[in-house]
Amino acid sequence: MIYKFPDCEKFFIDLSGKGEPLLNLPIIYKINNLCKKLSDELKKEFLVSFVSNGMLLNNNIAQNLQSAGILFGVSIDGSREAHDSYRKDRNDNATYETIITNIKEIENRKYLGCAVTLTDKVFSLVDSLIELGKYFNTISYKPVRSETIGLNKKNIKEWIVEYEKLTLFLMDQIKNNNLKYIKILLNGDDYFGKFIFRCLTENRTLNRCDAGITRFAINPDGSIYDCVPKSMSNFSKSNFNPMEQLKLQIERLNSKCKKCCYKFICGGECDAIFRIKNKNDKIMCLYKKSIIKLAIYIAFNIKYNLNDDIYKELMLFCKEKNDRNFENKDLKKFLMKHNEYSFTEGKRIYDELYQKY
Repeated sequence: MIYKFPDCEKFFIDLSGKGEPLLNLPIIYKINNLCKKLSDELKKEFLVSFVSNGMLLNNNIAQNLQSAGILFGVSIDGSREAHDSYRKDRNDNATYETIITNIKEIENRKYLGCAVTLTDKVFSLVDSLIELGKYFNTISYKPVRSETIGLNKKNIKEWIVEYEKLTLFLMDQIKNNNLKYIKILLNGDDYFGKFIFRCLTENRTLNRCDAGITRFAINPDGSIYDCVPKSMSNFSKSNFNPMEQLKLQIERLNSKCKKCCYKFICGGECDAIFRIKNKNDKIMCLYKKSIIKLAIYIAFNIKYNLNDDIYKELMLFCKEKNDRNFENKDLKKFLMKHNEYSFTEGKRIYDELYQKY
C-alpha cells in the first residue's frame, strides 16, 4: 500500500479503531520501527498515532512513546457523569477519575489530544471545554453513531442548545483576546472546529472525508478496508481506487445533498452510514446544519466585527494547522544542510531543536 502512492508528501498511520492499543505496546513500537525504515527509504515522514482509553497511561509510558515520536490521545465521554455512565472497568467501577489522574501525571502534554464522544447523556460543552482544556491543547467532540445511546430525536435539541451556549462562550473569550478555547477546537478534528476553519479560511470541500482516498484501515488478518467503520461491518474490502471513491462521494454530494446550501462546508454523509441506510442520517444532518450556522456566525464576527490582530492570529494558526498535512519545508531544508544524517535521525534532531517535547 505504501508504495502504491509514492507521491504522497506525508504518511499518517493511525492504530486506533479496535480495542485498546496500550494492551500491546510491543506491536506499537514494532510498527513505528518499520515506519522509520520506510521514512529513511522514501525520505518522507511516517507519523504513527493512536487513541487510548487512558486507563493504562502513565508518565513513563508517555515519555517512551514521545521519545519514539509516537503521537497519542485519550478518549473521554465529556463530563464525569456522562463518561462514567458508559465507561466502566471490568469491576463495574467508574473510570473518569482514573483517566484524569493518569493525564495529570504526564509531564509533556503539548501534543496530547482528547477525543470526546457525544452520547445521549447531554452535558455542558462549555464546562467540558474549560475542564478538559486544563490538560489538552486539542479536543475533538464527535457524536457516537447510535440511535440508542447517541444523538436522536429526544436529545438533539438539547445538544444544539449546548452548542449555542458554546458559541456565545467562544465569542466572549475571543472578544477578550483569549484565543485558547477556539484554538483547542480548531487544532484537531472536531466537527465544530472543522466547520469554523472552513468558514474562516473560505475553504470548501467536495467530499466528507478521506476514507478510501488517502486513508485505509487494516484488520489484524491483513485485510484492508476504506475506513475503520467498514472494517467492523459486512463491507467488501477496499479495491484501492482512490479516484473512484472520491468520484462516488462527489456524485452523492451533488445528488443527495444538491438542495442543501451548506453542502460544501459539510461534505455530505458518512459513506459507511449511507451504504447501510441508503440515505442520509436526518439527525446528523440537523446536527451539522445547526453547528455550521453557528460556525458562520463565529467566522463572520471574527472577520468583520473584531480587530484585525485577532483575525490575523487565527488565520496564521489555521495555516499552521493545515500545513501539518504536508511536507515540512523547514525540515526538508534542515536535512539538505545535514545530509550526514538519515531521514529519521535528522528529524529527531530537528524536533529536539525546534519543535517537540
